[in-house]
Amino acid sequence: MQFSDDIFRGPSNATLIGILFYVYNKWLWKMPILNLLVTVPDISGRYSGIVEFTGQQIPNKECKIEIFQTASTIKIRLYTLGSKSSSTNSTSLSGEFLDRDGHLSVNFIYYNFGSDDKKLDAHEGVNILNIHGTKKKWRLEGKYFTNRQPQTRGHIEATFESVKTKGKF
Repeated sequence: MQFSDDIFRGPSNATLIGILFYVYNKWLWKMPILNLLVTVPDISGRYSGIVEFTGQQIPNKECKIEIFQTASTIKIRLYTLGSKSSSTNSTSLSGEFLDRDGHLSVNFIYYNFGSDDKKLDAHEGVNILNIHGTKKKWRLEGKYFTNRQPQTRGHIEATFESVKTKGKF
């Protein structure tokens, strides 16, 4: 049985397309000319802000938000620092950009691992953050709620700090 050249061309074309997609998705989409193909802004980086609690006697907490983005995905980590250096961190389970009448927001479901001092239990929640500003002057502002008992909810505001992330508060 003799193999045709077509048998070997198919996989090599698919491999080439896969490599091109990977490189575009990871890096090329951020280039100004190629960015025209993507309808969402590059908001990756580190943000500094505050979490305000609504309806409860919980003091506001400083927060850091780190966003990792490709052309097709977005991952978000949120770190808070409470009283006496008690910290928590959350990681997004799913995230998406949403355009509501010309106002862009990033919405994500997250999992919080609980606090170091065990005063905050692990829980899930949702953030809806409106995106304001322009490149490297981004500001995120919106609300969140959790499935904790009693339920917590509130407001988050954060401004762009750096393209570099730290992986911690």
